[in-house]
Amino acid sequence: MSANRRPGQGFGRWALGAAVVVGLLVGLIGGVIIAKCSLDWFSPTVTLGQVIQSGILLVVFLLANHYYAKTHDARKKQAEIRADLAGDVADAVKDVHTTFAEFASLGEIPEELNIKLARSLREYSNAIGMLDVAVKDLDRVVSPSFEELFLDRQNYKAMLTGAPYPTKIPMERFVEESKMYRNIQSNLLLFRLALAKT
Repeated sequence: MSANRRPGQGFGRWALGAAVVVGLLVGLIGGVIIAKCSLDWFSPTVTLGQVIQSGILLVVFLLANHYYAKTHDARKKQAEIRADLAGDVADAVKDVHTTFAEFASLGEIPEELNIKLARSLREYSNAIGMLDVAVKDLDRVVSPSFEELFLDRQNYKAMLTGAPYPTKIPMERFVEESKMYRNIQSNLLLFRLALAKT
């Protein structure tokens, strides 16, 4: 059971839906009986066919409304998933940035820190890959595009792991990394805002 769902909440919705359907059926059958009996107070211009036609239109309307509600819920859920995945990318690139900052105070780079950086970069790549799958079916163009986020990742990784890494890292690379990180975070924020409008 979901943490947000109260006990019996699903049954209440089902019972309400069933009551509405039963009420509509009773109303429809009652209308047919009244039309068939042709009571004095009932307009003689209303025929059994018109009552049935109205009932069919009502059923079609209810089905269309149900389909729209389900489609709207599915789109909303997809948008939430995309937003979560874009958030995962932002978290992953932050981990890379934090790990790389640890190199700044070191003269000699320990192997475990190299492994930690490689792992952070891999998680960043995985997060980008998951987001790629989620945005493939977008029916409108967002700016910045996913391709720009992908290029950001490639350029960031190439800059971080370029020579003379892993032997040492020149101090100017930390300045370059900081600028690149801020640019990536800015692009991700714009991308997330654009996704929110889809």
